[in-house]
Amino acid sequence: MGNIVTKHSEESKELGAVTVDMSNDIAPNQVTKPDIGEGKKTMADPLRTYVRPLVESEFKRFKETNPAQQFSNYQKTYTPTKQKMNYTNINNNAQQLNDNGKPDWAKFDFHVKDYVDFSKLFLQTYMVHYTDFDNTCDQSALLAIIKKMHSFPKPIKTVTENLGTAVRNPWAHVDFKEWDTVKYQTCF
Repeated sequence: MGNIVTKHSEESKELGAVTVDMSNDIAPNQVTKPDIGEGKKTMADPLRTYVRPLVESEFKRFKETNPAQQFSNYQKTYTPTKQKMNYTNINNNAQQLNDNGKPDWAKFDFHVKDYVDFSKLFLQTYMVHYTDFDNTCDQSALLAIIKKMHSFPKPIKTVTENLGTAVRNPWAHVDFKEWDTVKYQTCF
């Protein structure tokens, strides 16, 4: 069948870009999704470096105003953005269910141990399988954290939203009729 997608791994020294030739004359049943592992790594690594100190700083402020959280007095929403905080994501709280299979809030541990736990309060449960802002934390989680916390500047939030809607989400559910060589190179 030959190469369906030809990858050129030569990097442009000026742009640091990867050139990919996606042939337009491939039958739809032959199309396979190119491996963009390097693109994901390239996007996620700088995000991790950028996100961590801002989350750490915001966590310190959170701890100053919420020193000992328990069921009777935990912070339900993140005040700056009115974002509902998802305590199911920390301290194995997802396992604390009542007889109906619903979360048993009275059994929850609301203690936010560190900045990683704090960051997980902003995410959907399926996104929180990371242990630090390292290779265990994927770009989807990083983009969501930036979007939902107020400490990130508005221009960064705008770029993050554009990255999610124009690149990350469409690429996760790729339609090769839309992704030609130019679009791929522009995005990655």
